[in-house]
Amino acid sequence: MKIALCADLHIGRIVSDPGWKAVVDYVCDNGCDVLLIAGDAVDSEELWYQAYGPFTDGLRRLKNSGVRVIAVAGNHDSKIFTRLAEQDPGYLTMLGTNGRWESTDLDDTVRILGWSFASRYCNESPFANWNPSLCEFDGPVIGLLHCDAPSPAGSRYAPVRADELNSSPVSFWVMGHIHRPGFVGDKALYCGTPYPLDRSETGPRGLWLIQADGSGISAPVQVPLAETEYAPLEINLSLCTSTQEANEAITKAVRGQGQELLGLRDNLNTAAFNITLMGEIAPAVDMDSVLRDLTSLEIHPEEGRSIKVCSVSDMTEVALPLEQLSLRKDPVGILATLILNPSPALIGRVSKAESELLRQFAFPSDGTFPDQAFRRAGIRLLRQMLSQEADRG
Repeated sequence: MKIALCADLHIGRIVSDPGWKAVVDYVCDNGCDVLLIAGDAVDSEELWYQAYGPFTDGLRRLKNSGVRVIAVAGNHDSKIFTRLAEQDPGYLTMLGTNGRWESTDLDDTVRILGWSFASRYCNESPFANWNPSLCEFDGPVIGLLHCDAPSPAGSRYAPVRADELNSSPVSFWVMGHIHRPGFVGDKALYCGTPYPLDRSETGPRGLWLIQADGSGISAPVQVPLAETEYAPLEINLSLCTSTQEANEAITKAVRGQGQELLGLRDNLNTAAFNITLMGEIAPAVDMDSVLRDLTSLEIHPEEGRSIKVCSVSDMTEVALPLEQLSLRKDPVGILATLILNPSPALIGRVSKAESELLRQFAFPSDGTFPDQAFRRAGIRLLRQMLSQEADRG
């Protein structure tokens, strides 16, 4: 049995809702038997009119293709999802209405159990009214849940602890609410959004597939569907000595990383980057000029495909004139001299101190060599000293 998994469609938030259409197209065209939706299919109660047509059109096509749809409601669609199901009861099976655990069986082979939000917020764990008898089934049991896991105390979105998921007799949990796809422990999966809802939702987006029969469930496999993928990109401008060199370095990095990303899959049409510019730049680099039109950069490596910049964060700093500062006969000059010419003994002491900190506090090493760490810390201190000097007039 081929089962497709998705969550957090948020139909109505984006005009035309490409995510829902892509999910329906894939499920219908690739022989899926079941589609599980782990909540927040609709973005909000206020979007009834925007959501009703696209959602029911998709459900109708799924039914005509012989696909069974099973869903739970999330915090965004706790009321509207149930109403949509009641409008067309033959299109989907809703589980867990009014915050009660419920189950349904697929050909006596797999059991699906689920819990739905009864209102916008839920301060207690769905496991507070857990019904373990629902897992008494001769075959794999899949849990369908919209929740906040693993959640700190105080969450208003059905907080669930990791041990509640892991200790349950459920074979595998399919979850919604967290938009970044990923696993929680060994047997719980956040599906993530099938299409990015904004530029912060980076990485491949799509649905997931599992195979299930009476003996068990296969490992889930992600099927990327989104034609646009957002990704972070750090660009170091430390070697640039002019504005032109900075512009060329940025364009080269964007083009190279974009072509690499587009090459990963054929159905990806746009690579869009959230850029962070790093490094110590030469005083001759005019960053105002560099930043002015950077978000308008668009590269077309081939027809129908593009590479774009969607946001820019400037973390560069103007390089300090260390040689000039080292001539001063004060603490600033002494520190500048040490940064330029650190003695082996000094670097040895830095290395020893770093090792002791890592050992005592169990910090992971960032891979920086001791001389690099000393230079970075020294320049940071030097900037603070110069700033205080400027404040004193």
